[in-house]
Amino acid sequence: MKKVIAGLILAVLLSFNQNLMASEETHRKTTEELIKVLKVEEMENQGFEQLKQMFMDQTDQMLMSLQDDAKINAAKEKYIGILNKELTWTNLKSKYMELYMELFTEEEMKGIMAFYKSPAGQKFMEKTPDLMDRSMQIGEKTVSEIMLRIGSDDNEKGGKDQQKNEMPKDKMHMQRNK
Repeated sequence: MKKVIAGLILAVLLSFNQNLMASEETHRKTTEELIKVLKVEEMENQGFEQLKQMFMDQTDQMLMSLQDDAKINAAKEKYIGILNKELTWTNLKSKYMELYMELFTEEEMKGIMAFYKSPAGQKFMEKTPDLMDRSMQIGEKTVSEIMLRIGSDDNEKGGKDQQKNEMPKDKMHMQRNK
């Protein structure tokens, strides 16, 4: 009897494990399809190029201290080689797959794909780069305006503080004459 129960438990566990593996495999396939529909590789490749450029701009500032064009160029070539080798879709795809699988269920991914395959979803994807650029411009402009106001408020406050510390001329005259 114990062997029968143990056998049944084992069969249930094996069945559950197979279903789990099959479920994970379909989740993985759905994730790959979602990544294609969202054009993640294309967008990330563009992002990688921007990251490389930002890195090189920062590197330029760091390398200025070398004051030797040959050393600067050699260092840049070395850094570019490392970035080109490491910062690729092939190297990072599995990490993106894990991320999407962690954040979205298979059913959620199917819903997302349904939207992005629709005319409205296609339009949204088409307009997203422009939307992002314009959103950044709004943010930058707003921060600039805030910084100007802060600077203006500080200047006005500094002037008032200075006036508080200054004694009116007529009182200064009276103190000298005492």
